[in-house]
Amino acid sequence: MRGSSSSSKASHSKLRPDEQRAVEVGRALATPGLVEHLAETDPQMSAVRRIVKRLGFPEGALYVVGVSLLSYMLSERGEKHWDRRS
Repeated sequence: MRGSSSSSKASHSKLRPDEQRAVEVGRALATPGLVEHLAETDPQMSAVRRIVKRLGFPEGALYVVGVSLLSYMLSERGEKHWDRRS
């Protein structure tokens, strides 16, 4: 068991962040209107909008948090799960 943790540490020490790639991704995400476009076209965000519209903000937000937590335990795609819950 001890040997496996030391090999695990060795593999993690080889990981290095790619700063240039991080800068490129940051610039892409800073594109004006990109976040809004993604929010409008993402099926899961559409489901969240329907939930909040139907339940109101406080209850809808709590429902969304609950569905989000459950989504991590599922074997189906998130889009299908959110669509069924909205």
